[in-house]
Amino acid sequence: MRGIAVDIARELAKQLGVAFEPVRYKAVNQLLEGAKAGEWDVAFIGLDPTRTADMDFTAAYLDVGNTYLVLANSPIQNIGDADRPGHRIAVTRGATQDLFLSKNLKQAEVIRVPLIQTSGLELLTSGKAHALTENTQVLVELAPKIPGATVVEGSIYGTPQALAVVKGRPAGRLTRRSLSNT
Repeated sequence: MRGIAVDIARELAKQLGVAFEPVRYKAVNQLLEGAKAGEWDVAFIGLDPTRTADMDFTAAYLDVGNTYLVLANSPIQNIGDADRPGHRIAVTRGATQDLFLSKNLKQAEVIRVPLIQTSGLELLTSGKAHALTENTQVLVELAPKIPGATVVEGSIYGTPQALAVVKGRPAGRLTRRSLSNT
């Protein structure tokens, strides 16, 4: 595991004087269930108001862009093409992309799947979905797995990423200031 979240987690563990023990989930809905089961202490997750019932969040440390992955012959070739009657867009169930599209798409159909990297890819390659939605980095990694697939340029919206702790665990609450004292 690598990246900004891992770097922040290592530094956080160091500052708290505890071992760094990463827990990886394949899908956000599994991470959310892990919160209810007490499987983790601090998570790096998209900040969405619907999640504040179960978690407390720090200030956002990063905005992540989100877009579509499409096949070459897809009717969706730019961001504005997506929300049209008859278009089907696959998204990981419970992800911030699901929450955003459910509120904002008026004409396209949102298809919720357990994991965009497996069942979403199957829907796209079989023609049962016109596009996949995920953060841009994930889609850039998925695109080479499908001949002719492209990542649509631009961003649907930015997902603020923050540290989260399960409600009732006040010792885990942090602020950007406490993390920047390194």
